Amino acid sequence: MRTVSEGRTAGIALLADMQAEAYANHEGWRYQLDRERDERGRQLNAWRMSEIGALDLVTHPAPGSDVAAAAKKMLDDANEAPPAVDIPTPFQNPNDYRILDNLRRRIAVTAERTKVEVPAGVTLGTLPMGDVEARTWPVKGTDQYVVVVREGVLSFVHVLGKVLLSAMEVEESDGTARFNADLDRVAANIATKPQIAQDFDTLLDACFTHGNAWYAPHRYPPPSYMEPLGKLIDSGELFVVCHELAHIKLDHFKPDPARKNRAAELKMPEGIYCEFEADLVGMHDALAVMGANFGGWVREAASGIPLLLTGLDLYERARAHYPNAEPSRPDPTHPSYAERRTAIYATWSGYDMAEELLRGAATIDRVLEMIWSAFEKVRPALPASAAG
Repeated sequence: MRTVSEGRTAGIALLADMQAEAYANHEGWRYQLDRERDERGRQLNAWRMSEIGALDLVTHPAPGSDVAAAAKKMLDDANEAPPAVDIPTPFQNPNDYRILDNLRRRIAVTAERTKVEVPAGVTLGTLPMGDVEARTWPVKGTDQYVVVVREGVLSFVHVLGKVLLSAMEVEESDGTARFNADLDRVAANIATKPQIAQDFDTLLDACFTHGNAWYAPHRYPPPSYMEPLGKLIDSGELFVVCHELAHIKLDHFKPDPARKNRAAELKMPEGIYCEFEADLVGMHDALAVMGANFGGWVREAASGIPLLLTGLDLYERARAHYPNAEPSRPDPTHPSYAERRTAIYATWSGYDMAEELLRGAATIDRVLEMIWSAFEKVRPALPASAAG
């Protein structure tokens, strides 16, 4: 029987092997990873040079100068030092891993209050996996698991959230900033601001051409947008991770005759049943970590889930519009994004805050479909032969 530390090492080794194979066989991912490494090195070097310059100012001050103010300005003007994150493998993309590591920390900080935690021995990482947004692998010979998230899905949620809120806008009331759910106003915004559809096009083009939304131009929203945008993005990203952790907590990788019988009664494959089950547990855990408690910021906190699922549904539909996109390959082991949304909404309908939850979800879905309609006008679908 291996110890937890040995299992953890085995998890990192399995992740490294999968990433090394992808790194060797996917030119685009290899280019992106090298670029991320170079950028991280430049950021760190710039920060170090600023530190050296500030130290030099303090050590050799010019007569009559305000040394403290000059040193502070030099550090404030410098690039922010890259966060100190222990990258698990040489092949891990640092940008996406920082997001994953932050999600892990968010779960850990709330574990005692929410009863949600990352099981011991879970290794997190990313891979360019194609059509699924995340997958969990048991580490052979141990009780450990490797959770991998599709390369780029976290950045996709991040940039899509910005596009969404540029259409919805954010309003402030009683010192609180929240997104505006007036669909007539949203429709007017999309009709009169062509930049919204163009930003959506740019996001998808970056994903299909380069494999990552970070290649799309970054448009930083106004300060008032940051809190609702952060909650929207956080809940979508947490749902991805909590869904995979739910598979582990529910023992989906071990035979269970009772589960098999329940799936048979519902006339669905056991694997599909497991996905629905993990969705519901993952959704509940993500909201618990967000601290939504079905009140306060419930619209923004819960709406990250339809942002993710409807966004990925549009992502698959968009393949027909881009010559660089591979044809869609539906995964028979997973329900469609639309089916997953429907099951989650059915669960929400039984909650005390059902009206607020469902109204927020319906708003997100409607706005994304409005953006999609505007997008189709600026980028028509390719002929079937050109689309692959």
